[in-house]
Amino acid sequence: MKKNFLLLAFIPMLWMGCQSRPQTPPEPDTYPNAELLLTAEQFAVQMLQDNTIVIDTRTSDSAYAASRIPGAVYFHSRSTLNDPDAAVEFFLVGPQAFQQMMREIGLHNDSRILIYDEGDNLGAARLFYALEYFGHEGYVALLDGGMKAWSAAAMEVTAEQPGTPMSGTYTANVQEDRVCDVTAVLAAVEDPNTIIFDVRSAEEFEGTDVRAAKGGHIPGAVHLEWKEVLQDGEIPYFRSYEEIRDIYASLGITPDKNVIPHCHTNVRGSHAYFALRLMGYDSVRPYEGSWAEFGNLP
Repeated sequence: MKKNFLLLAFIPMLWMGCQSRPQTPPEPDTYPNAELLLTAEQFAVQMLQDNTIVIDTRTSDSAYAASRIPGAVYFHSRSTLNDPDAAVEFFLVGPQAFQQMMREIGLHNDSRILIYDEGDNLGAARLFYALEYFGHEGYVALLDGGMKAWSAAAMEVTAEQPGTPMSGTYTANVQEDRVCDVTAVLAAVEDPNTIIFDVRSAEEFEGTDVRAAKGGHIPGAVHLEWKEVLQDGEIPYFRSYEEIRDIYASLGITPDKNVIPHCHTNVRGSHAYFALRLMGYDSVRPYEGSWAEFGNLP
């Protein structure tokens, strides 16, 4: 569906506090899968394409009501996607539940989907992962820097009462190569071609911040906190391709390896999944159970 509204002028440079130079997003075309991450200007252009749905995944519905990107529908991915009946805390919902959720916000299997959140893309990446896991066939992209970047670019926002989306026809089709279970994780511990990638905080990894029956980490896991791929500053843009490449390479996380990202509930793991996809990694299978499951094993 086409969006017809006035996009205001872009402010190309942002000054933060007492920094001596402006914070700017990286050149998006340098990433291997650059089409997955859009600047505010690119996002605005993509919104004008037919069959496009914009989804606001911020954690506050009141923030959505007060100021949002025109035409966006609201979906609180970080809570709505949790299965309340799952044995593992905050486990992803099943295909039928996800299918119904997507139909309610107007999705079809070929919909072009643009997602944003507050800025760090935790919520947006969680939905991105779910869409790929459940086999979405259309284009999906995230807004680099989220609503913070959109506002800094002086793009149009609205507080008008949103209409009710027309029901979609979305059908879930689980992609088993997009996930792994605890059995696969245990097998990966001895596999030199697989990286078990822990993106929790250093305290969780070291076992001083205990959020399950036991603390610590999966044997052999490589640690890098999820937000280290983001720039420091008021707007959490992704770091450049070269920066992320070098960070990953220093840890042995190279494109020829199978990578199993995880955290405590796979929200931060989903962010790592998106970053790896952006960087062109082909074999990425998040551990959905994450430490909420592994840390409670007998």
